[in-house]
Amino acid sequence: MSDDATPRLSLAGADLFEADLSGAVLRESDLRGTRIVGSLVDGLEITAFSGILGSITVEGVDVVPFVEAELDRRFPYRPLLRRATTADDLRATFAVVDALWVDLLERAADLPDPVRRRQVGGEWSLAQTVRHLVMATDIWVGRMLRGQEHPWHPIGQPVGDEPRESVLAMGVDPEADPPWEHVVEVWRTRRAMAAEEFAAATDDRLDDDITGSPTPAIGEETRSRRRCLLTIVREMGEHHRYATRDLALIEAGAPS
Repeated sequence: MSDDATPRLSLAGADLFEADLSGAVLRESDLRGTRIVGSLVDGLEITAFSGILGSITVEGVDVVPFVEAELDRRFPYRPLLRRATTADDLRATFAVVDALWVDLLERAADLPDPVRRRQVGGEWSLAQTVRHLVMATDIWVGRMLRGQEHPWHPIGQPVGDEPRESVLAMGVDPEADPPWEHVVEVWRTRRAMAAEEFAAATDDRLDDDITGSPTPAIGEETRSRRRCLLTIVREMGEHHRYATRDLALIEAGAPS
């Protein structure tokens, strides 16, 4: 949830006493400043927006540094991404994340199709995740870096709060359910587009401003070339993390 998003339900400042929230799911919500006091918290799970955590204090201890260190250990692209300042740094980080996806898609080729299309806990399936990477690349490479008027592929997977009229204006099919082989084929074309942009990046142009409209709903905004490239590699890295997490849950027998 972005800072300027309007919540569908506002409980800001509410004081819930002896409330039963067992099994509740708060999705894309603003929990900044929330306190849980004297409550049962067994099994509490937190997944932050894009893996970015602020401060989380448990029994007086800020646990975020421990979480960040463990995530960096499990996913080495994260510190690379934070330290990337030059075009060579960006290329190196892209190469690491790209290799992760090559390995995952090779593994996915041997999975039963229902597994590739299965959602866990209401999150995107692997097929939907790859389709979202198609859309993310269309946005940050096609629309922003290349200035294409209509770069969006019909099978792209938009974010959940993208208005339907915006999705239709992009020519994206909200009911799309393409075969896995087609999803991979389209992703490979988008991956090649991204690779071309990273290969062509130069230090002297990383801070050039680019003005465009990523999607009709977002409207016009200005971002640097550097930020567009960082967004691409972050999307690939974080969604690889989510996808492998959910495949591991499926293998462990987690319910849909």
